[in-house]
Amino acid sequence: MGITHLLTILLVIFIFFVARVYFLFIASGFAERKKEQQDTEEAIIANAVKLFKAGKHEPLQKYLKRHIPRYYKSIPLRSILVNSYFQNEKYNMAVAHLAAILEIDPYNYSAKGMLADCYKLNGQVRKAIETYEEILEEEPSELQAILSLAELFRLLKNKPNSLKYLKMILDNPKSTNENIESALVYLARINTELADHEEAIKYLDRIQELYPDDYSVMTQRVNALQKMKNWAKCLEIYEKILIKNPNDLDTYEKIGQMKFNLKQWDEALELYQKLLETDEIGGKNYILHKNRIAEIYINTGKNDAAIELLTELLKENPTEDMLAFTLAQAYLGDGDYERAVALYTNLMEDLPQEQLFIIRKHISNLVGNWAEDLFSKGSYNLAFDKFFLALKYDEDNPDIYYKLGACNYYVKSFSDAASHFKRAIALNPEDPRAYLALGYVLDELGELKNADVAFTDALNIDPLNVKAKIAHAITLAKQYNLETSIEAFQDVLLQLPNDPDVNYNVALAYEMYGDLENAIKYYKKALKLNINHIEARHNVSLILGYDIIERGESLDDPDEIQAQQAEEEIPETIDMSAI
Repeated sequence: MGITHLLTILLVIFIFFVARVYFLFIASGFAERKKEQQDTEEAIIANAVKLFKAGKHEPLQKYLKRHIPRYYKSIPLRSILVNSYFQNEKYNMAVAHLAAILEIDPYNYSAKGMLADCYKLNGQVRKAIETYEEILEEEPSELQAILSLAELFRLLKNKPNSLKYLKMILDNPKSTNENIESALVYLARINTELADHEEAIKYLDRIQELYPDDYSVMTQRVNALQKMKNWAKCLEIYEKILIKNPNDLDTYEKIGQMKFNLKQWDEALELYQKLLETDEIGGKNYILHKNRIAEIYINTGKNDAAIELLTELLKENPTEDMLAFTLAQAYLGDGDYERAVALYTNLMEDLPQEQLFIIRKHISNLVGNWAEDLFSKGSYNLAFDKFFLALKYDEDNPDIYYKLGACNYYVKSFSDAASHFKRAIALNPEDPRAYLALGYVLDELGELKNADVAFTDALNIDPLNVKAKIAHAITLAKQYNLETSIEAFQDVLLQLPNDPDVNYNVALAYEMYGDLENAIKYYKKALKLNINHIEARHNVSLILGYDIIERGESLDDPDEIQAQQAEEEIPETIDMSAI
């Protein structure tokens, strides 16, 4: 028998063996499936529970997928499968079966709650909200749904709805103390995140009532109160903390800070001097407290005492920048800009690069203030020199360019003023002051259209800027755009109805427009508000042909008198029985 014949026989035997095993496997599986198909729903549930408890979720899910088509309306089977999907975080798979459960039993609140949770965990916020709201329509006291809605609306930054649902928990008689506490904490947190610290305090105060000795709640209250700059209330809380911890130096420190903020200088000074007694001489706290005492001296006008204290302290601690900063403030208190600037300039040598920008800007602003001070004293040349020195420290400081423009405007150097205001705008396009000032300068230069553009730009940034509104209205009148000017002035009158100058300008616009009746009305109103308004008296006298004041004519508006009389004739209440 040849080798080929032998190989053929072996191949046939192998194929027969594989086929037998395959058919046995198929038959076994078929038999098993046939047996499963004979299982009752109760048996399937029991098997599924065993698999679930054993944590065998993949086999469980395959097992239930085979049986659920036979028991399509079996809520227990679908519930086990849903819980298994939850364990595996397969929330999308759970959704289909939860929807099927709700088709079978629309009032299954547990399934609806899980469906809402699935949407929430999948990030389908809108669907989650809709489902939770459906639950509340059917069961208004469902606390978990309320809590979830509050959380979701907070994520959406929808404060009104979030607060609504949290307050429902506070007002719900079924709420446990734990629910109420959670709601209060949440309310405080939401309001803190939204920077509504006053509201946050209301809820933190209620939490404190529940836990009067809870230090963490006291800390949260203090943090919120500090943001509100309610130093008195902060002081009150710190003093309560001190009663419980009378030797806590950190609390003494905070009480000192509050007294400093409240400008209770004598008490703050006494407290910091006591703290010094516990400090290690030359240590960090010692320097901090000495510096604070110097700041108290500065704030109480004792600049010489502050300078003496800080000078001695700097000899011992020459690298302490904080002391140099405070000493510079003391020199400023004495009006000694030169020494203050010198101190700040020296500090630049030791500062890291990331802080250098900040100190240069600070010095620039300081020199700018120095320049303003010189300008106010009539030292114009020196003032301009200092302004340019300020720009050497910070060439992109918009405030310096604005101040330079203002000073040039004052000395009627309008072209230079315009140039500086334009530079200020380029560096800080969101500052309405610079646009307004540029408009004034352009008006002086006779560039009325450009001036009006500048005033409009100022109003685009700050729509309630009354100075810009007045300037815009006046510029329109100067361009003989009188109807629009009158409309603009009427808008100004909504903010300043009793300003004599505004009423005078409205009258002037009406006169230019040819509406003499309204012109007289507003001239009279300007005179009624200021009997010494010379321009209003002169203009109305020219229109009438006589001096209105000398004749003693009434300045009241007949239309307003008539309207007032009509209003007085209307009774406050109506006797319905008489009708």
